[in-house]
Amino acid sequence: MYSYRLYGNTVITDIPFPQLVTVRNIECEPLDIIIQAGMIPEDIKRQEKERKYCFNEKRSWLANSTTWLLVEEGNRVTYELRAGADLDYLRTYILGYGLSMLYLQRKEMAFHCAAVSKGGEAILIAGESGSGKSTITNALLDMDFTLMADDMAVVRMNDSGRFVAAPSFPFQKLCRDVVTQRGYCPQSMIYINEEKDKYLVPYEAEFCVEEKPLKAIFLLELGDNADELLLMELKGFDKLRACVNNLFLRRLLREQRYEAATASKCLEIASKAPIYLIRRPVGANMLKEIVDYIITITN
Repeated sequence: MYSYRLYGNTVITDIPFPQLVTVRNIECEPLDIIIQAGMIPEDIKRQEKERKYCFNEKRSWLANSTTWLLVEEGNRVTYELRAGADLDYLRTYILGYGLSMLYLQRKEMAFHCAAVSKGGEAILIAGESGSGKSTITNALLDMDFTLMADDMAVVRMNDSGRFVAAPSFPFQKLCRDVVTQRGYCPQSMIYINEEKDKYLVPYEAEFCVEEKPLKAIFLLELGDNADELLLMELKGFDKLRACVNNLFLRRLLREQRYEAATASKCLEIASKAPIYLIRRPVGANMLKEIVDYIITITN
């Protein structure tokens, strides 16, 4: 068995995850999450023709061409790998869909975002693919911010009643052209996405392993009809919508993301953390203006 530290929890698994932070003295750590192979119940497999996933507070599951995933009680992920399936794809699905389902059962929100920290606080950079998350995150890292997460961060309330962001692992998801530009050898990287042609690349600078109080969330958008950069703080229902629409599971949850269990937690986060919209014109290079805005807001 392998043991790792992930999103502030101790994870025990029967397959290695080379991208995760290893826990050396496992006997001194509480056991939070178990990931292991097993047989998925037949009642789940019989439903696969009608639907590919189901979310429940006690038992959630997902089926795709790589694996079946069963998530139970907010502490266990069971996988059954399909014949001939790629083990790296399995790891990607477990760390993404599997754990986001697990944290949803715990009423802790997994956001599709990058996360960086500075001055003891965390900021989240959210937005759809192509909105500039990686570019802006890397610019902030060049300005002495510390990486916490590249693709998904978990937000939970700590014992003091403050929302904190929990870090993932010291790797970044980079497109093939960026990998090549930076002088990495693609053959030595972990290939994770055929559709978007991305690799997992180790982050070699300082990595934040501790959860940090949530300072702010920045939502990146592209404005099809805009010719100017829009920078504004969101208010009211727009804050809630920004939260639910940037959950990692947003596309699978669909209207469920507005149901009580999920929406109430997102509403709590939205009421406590400022959320800022950054909308730039398509094709415009406004990196400096955006980074300056983020730094001004977070100082």
